[in-house]
Amino acid sequence: MTPYERTVASIRKGDVKPAYLLSGPSRLAAEAVREALEAAQVGPARAALDSPRLPGDELPWDELVALLLAPSWGGGGRVVTVDEPAGLLARGSGHGRPRGEAAFLAWLSRPTPGVTVVLRSRAPVDARHPVARAIKELGGFVDCRQPAERLGRAGEREAAEWAGRWASARGLRLAPGLAARLVAAVGADLDRLERELEKMALLAEGGAIGEDAFDVVSGDQEEGVFALVDALGARDARRAGRELERILARGESPLGVLALVASQIRIMRLSKELAQAGLGPEAAARRIGANAYRVRRAQEAARRFRTEELARAVEALWQAEWRVKAGEWDDEGALAWALGRIVAHADPEPGG
Repeated sequence: MTPYERTVASIRKGDVKPAYLLSGPSRLAAEAVREALEAAQVGPARAALDSPRLPGDELPWDELVALLLAPSWGGGGRVVTVDEPAGLLARGSGHGRPRGEAAFLAWLSRPTPGVTVVLRSRAPVDARHPVARAIKELGGFVDCRQPAERLGRAGEREAAEWAGRWASARGLRLAPGLAARLVAAVGADLDRLERELEKMALLAEGGAIGEDAFDVVSGDQEEGVFALVDALGARDARRAGRELERILARGESPLGVLALVASQIRIMRLSKELAQAGLGPEAAARRIGANAYRVRRAQEAARRFRTEELARAVEALWQAEWRVKAGEWDDEGALAWALGRIVAHADPEPGG
């Protein structure tokens, strides 16, 4: 069980902390924690009023504390989420620090009953920060990284369930099986799923999103990623560049390409290890929880890489994505660096 799953299970059992610090790039993990808190503290009828989300880049501590002390609209509990609280958690002066930090820590020692604050940071958080330390001591620090094995059946199932909840929150219904089909087509990345769901929602009739709405989902994405990864494995930088241009021309962002390539290479790594253990594509697909066609293609592409090279490729992609979200690199430069590292390390393995 991952850290965020343990946190969700604990919340559902009634163990709710006054503050949580969700640190890591997985939106799936962070949303699962938030939804569990909303269910425990607020309920669907009051979610729109008593579950505010605030941008954390310019939010002063005193303003946050005032909101935590204010009574709820519905007379019950509240869940206050601060997205990307880099401004609050940075060291030094500004935004009312350290006086504001002291006010928040004072609130944390005597929190408002029924009120929970969630600090959601995709970038790494300095664990030495007084607020981070205090929340960790309370048991509210949650690692929201999504390990490679979560790309399998569990991760895809949770993403499909999230898609259903996304539609329900907007008064819409997805046709049976449509959420699972969408996840199979575009992956379990919630940001991409939300973009596709927004397009599909435009075709909703009578509150229902039917099978015909699937036609607007971005096509050829998976084939484009297969072609890009195949070129990387062949150490063909020129062909890889052409394939990358085609993907970007279809509207995918550089950061989105990083996520897509990372997903494909992680499945390549898992499928290669399973193939070495004697499992064919069908059996490997059942073990991973992915589409059998995708696993078959992944096993074919993985023959161009040694196992340790796939591990290094995963690490390079993870590092690039992390540094973009930490604000250290721009997304285009990070993508170029990561793909360059993969091309440099690709070393076809004799006999697959």
